[in-house]
Amino acid sequence: MIKEFIKKNIKYLFLFILFFFCIQFFYAVFSQDQIYNYGFSYAISRGEVPYRDFNMIIPPMGAFIYAIPLLIGGSYLEFNLFQSFLLCVLFFYLFKLYDEKAWFILFVLMIIVPLPLVSILFQGYNFLLILEFVILLYLEKNKKSDYLIGILLGVAILTKQTVGILLCLSTFVYLIKDYKKFIKRIIGLFIPCLIFFIYLILTKSFTAFFDLCFLGMFDFTKKNGGFRKYLSDFSFYLFMIEIIGLCFLMIKYRKDENTLRELVYIFLFSSIAVPLFDYLHVVYFTFVFLLFFVGKIKISEKYKWGINVYILSSVVGVVWFLFFYNFKMPNIENYNNFKWFICTEKNSKEFAMIISYMKKRPNTILLSENTYLIKIILDREINYFDLLNYGNHGYNGSNKLISMLNKEKDKYLLVNMEAYKRKNLRQQFNKEVIEYVLKNYQKVDKLGVYDIYYKE
Repeated sequence: MIKEFIKKNIKYLFLFILFFFCIQFFYAVFSQDQIYNYGFSYAISRGEVPYRDFNMIIPPMGAFIYAIPLLIGGSYLEFNLFQSFLLCVLFFYLFKLYDEKAWFILFVLMIIVPLPLVSILFQGYNFLLILEFVILLYLEKNKKSDYLIGILLGVAILTKQTVGILLCLSTFVYLIKDYKKFIKRIIGLFIPCLIFFIYLILTKSFTAFFDLCFLGMFDFTKKNGGFRKYLSDFSFYLFMIEIIGLCFLMIKYRKDENTLRELVYIFLFSSIAVPLFDYLHVVYFTFVFLLFFVGKIKISEKYKWGINVYILSSVVGVVWFLFFYNFKMPNIENYNNFKWFICTEKNSKEFAMIISYMKKRPNTILLSENTYLIKIILDREINYFDLLNYGNHGYNGSNKLISMLNKEKDKYLLVNMEAYKRKNLRQQFNKEVIEYVLKNYQKVDKLGVYDIYYKE
């Protein structure tokens, strides 16, 4: 019996090791928002309150989940180990849904062109949405408790409000055809939402939450959207092709209730890419879109074993190649809270310089794209100045942040001029705040690509 259990689950040990090395080393260059997501959980583990003490534009479910390893004294290393575990949970349900065909999904994840689907490996609320989505498909397919499905939909709302709310729309189909089913799901949905509402009231952060996560969406869409940005990006065209394809599939399977429900869920999940339509968010939708086709693959029992061996060999080959490719350039640093951290030699020198400066002058505000990393290394609290992206500070956010800056006295400001001067349609770095500093503060020194400003 023990041998049978080991034989059945040895694949999860393989996946856990593979995922950890991919996240920690091989694909570190694709981490994107990983440090920000680590920063949210880091702040919570220190006792900081989301929205009141630091800015987020999504509900905090993901940040609280990822704070679990940090609450027991974990660092970035444990953060990655925890994500490896969650990825195994994802594949547990993928195997439940697609049997051995799930190995095809693993192979696709390792491919980095034309879109790096490997981005899905990394921590964040978008990954958690994918995990919740796959579990939702499993619960629907196996006709599990409607209360449980409702709770999961509520959790999705608390993970990312826009996507979660749209996924809940599918529940309203039962309002006419099965009223009892609808009531059960609504009751389940309200359980996590009510708990979160009570949390906001007790922490006195409801107003800030509403401003950042709802009113701030107007600023976020205005600053990060724009037709010119879409036309310049291959990912936008891929998204539109997938949406058109989904519409045709829904027409084709309109008489197959189960398949149509899955396609509707996938269509609603497409909101994860709105309004940015950048490669990172389109990747999340593309992954879910491809799941439908994996389910339609037919493999004869005769060839199943050989195909699995081929896929696993290909995965190991791709990862092994990238191991040698990546390790030609990066340094492995051991910072405080960041063990075995991969970064370029240029970044390594820059981080050392900033850290040294900020240790000498604790009254420094860093206005940069890597502020979370530096503040966590220095064991300092996260605040509203540290995530300096357009649309991340609520309604009329730029002016709000400028007002906050004006209240700060006897502060040095380290401004990343390289990020400020960069011309990129997709850049989210808030240049309006930087321009205010350049016009109203006195430049006193220079530190690499940073200009130092001061105002009494």
